[in-house]
Amino acid sequence: MRALLLTAGVLAVPAAVFAHSALVLLIAIGLAVFGATAANGTQALEAASAVPGHQRPTAIGLFTLVYLMGGALGPALATALAVN
Repeated sequence: MRALLLTAGVLAVPAAVFAHSALVLLIAIGLAVFGATAANGTQALEAASAVPGHQRPTAIGLFTLVYLMGGALGPALATALAVN
Protein backbone atom coordinates (compact mmCIF):
# COMPACT_ATOMS: atom_id res chain seq x y z
CA MET A 1 0.00 0.00 0.00
CA ARG A 2 2.83 2.39 0.80
CA ALA A 3 4.39 1.78 -2.60
CA LEU A 4 1.08 2.52 -4.30
CA LEU A 5 0.63 5.75 -2.36
CA LEU A 6 4.20 6.84 -3.03
CA THR A 7 3.80 6.11 -6.74
CA ALA A 8 0.56 8.11 -6.88
CA GLY A 9 2.23 11.08 -5.20
CA VAL A 10 5.32 10.92 -7.40
CA LEU A 11 3.25 10.71 -10.58
CA ALA A 12 1.02 13.61 -9.54
CA VAL A 13 3.83 16.18 -9.56
CA PRO A 14 5.09 15.84 -13.16
CA ALA A 15 1.54 15.31 -14.39
CA ALA A 16 0.54 18.66 -12.87
CA VAL A 17 3.67 20.47 -14.02
CA PHE A 18 3.54 19.26 -17.61
CA ALA A 19 -0.24 19.17 -18.02
CA HIS A 20 -1.32 20.57 -21.37
CA SER A 21 -4.99 19.76 -20.93
CA ALA A 22 -7.60 19.97 -18.25
CA LEU A 23 -8.00 16.18 -18.20
CA VAL A 24 -4.33 15.57 -17.35
CA LEU A 25 -4.51 18.22 -14.63
CA LEU A 26 -7.65 16.60 -13.23
CA ILE A 27 -5.87 13.23 -13.14
CA ALA A 28 -2.90 14.83 -11.36
CA ILE A 29 -5.20 16.36 -8.75
CA GLY A 30 -6.94 13.02 -8.31
CA LEU A 31 -3.64 11.24 -7.76
CA ALA A 32 -2.53 13.84 -5.21
CA VAL A 33 -5.80 13.70 -3.29
CA PHE A 34 -5.81 9.89 -3.34
CA GLY A 35 -2.24 9.77 -2.05
CA ALA A 36 -2.85 12.29 0.73
CA THR A 37 -6.13 10.91 2.02
CA ALA A 38 -5.13 7.27 1.82
CA ALA A 39 -1.82 8.00 3.54
CA ASN A 40 -3.72 9.76 6.31
CA GLY A 41 -5.81 6.64 6.88
CA THR A 42 -2.91 4.21 6.88
CA GLN A 43 -0.82 6.41 9.17
CA ALA A 44 -3.75 6.86 11.58
CA LEU A 45 -4.04 3.08 11.82
CA GLU A 46 -0.35 2.81 12.64
CA ALA A 47 -0.62 5.56 15.25
CA ALA A 48 -3.61 3.85 16.85
CA SER A 49 -1.91 0.47 16.93
CA ALA A 50 1.23 1.91 18.54
CA VAL A 51 -0.52 2.81 21.81
CA PRO A 52 -2.48 0.80 24.40
CA GLY A 53 -6.19 0.35 23.75
CA HIS A 54 -7.43 2.91 26.28
CA GLN A 55 -5.25 5.63 24.68
CA ARG A 56 -6.29 5.00 21.06
CA PRO A 57 -8.96 7.71 20.83
CA THR A 58 -6.48 10.29 22.15
CA ALA A 59 -3.75 9.07 19.79
CA ILE A 60 -6.05 9.28 16.77
CA GLY A 61 -7.23 12.74 17.83
CA LEU A 62 -3.69 14.04 18.26
CA PHE A 63 -2.60 12.47 14.98
CA THR A 64 -5.50 14.10 13.14
CA LEU A 65 -4.76 17.46 14.77
CA VAL A 66 -1.12 17.38 13.69
CA TYR A 67 -2.06 16.19 10.18
CA LEU A 68 -4.58 19.00 9.70
CA MET A 69 -2.29 21.64 11.19
CA GLY A 70 0.36 20.59 8.70
CA GLY A 71 -2.17 20.96 5.90
CA ALA A 72 -3.08 24.43 7.15
CA LEU A 73 0.34 25.78 8.06
CA GLY A 74 2.35 24.21 5.22
CA PRO A 75 0.80 26.25 2.40
CA ALA A 76 0.87 29.42 4.54
CA LEU A 77 4.57 28.94 5.23
CA ALA A 78 5.31 28.18 1.57
CA THR A 79 3.45 31.33 0.53
CA ALA A 80 5.31 33.45 3.07
CA LEU A 81 8.64 32.08 1.86
CA ALA A 82 7.72 32.61 -1.79
CA VAL A 83 6.57 36.19 -1.29
CA ASN A 84 9.66 37.27 0.64
